[in-house]
Amino acid sequence: MIVFNSNRTAVLILSIAIAVATSISGFSNITVASRLAYSMSRDGAIPYSSYFNKIDETTQSPKRIIFALFILGSLLTFLPLLSTTAFTAIV
Repeated sequence: MIVFNSNRTAVLILSIAIAVATSISGFSNITVASRLAYSMSRDGAIPYSSYFNKIDETTQSPKRIIFALFILGSLLTFLPLLSTTAFTAIV
């Protein structure tokens, strides 16, 4: 295994590449999840569908379901701090 002890430039470039890849992955994840959740709410397949299937007039996007998925994802991120067993069961 190669360790970049003396080459700070290589460490910086690789760290930036990892940060960019993680961000792009997160953006694509929320895009796919929000489209799926919106289509399910439009079809009445999730609770409170009438609330979540509204499209914002200015942005033409389902802001309510995007925000709900953001909150749900944030809560799942903090779940391992409370219970590792519950997180392992979900994952």
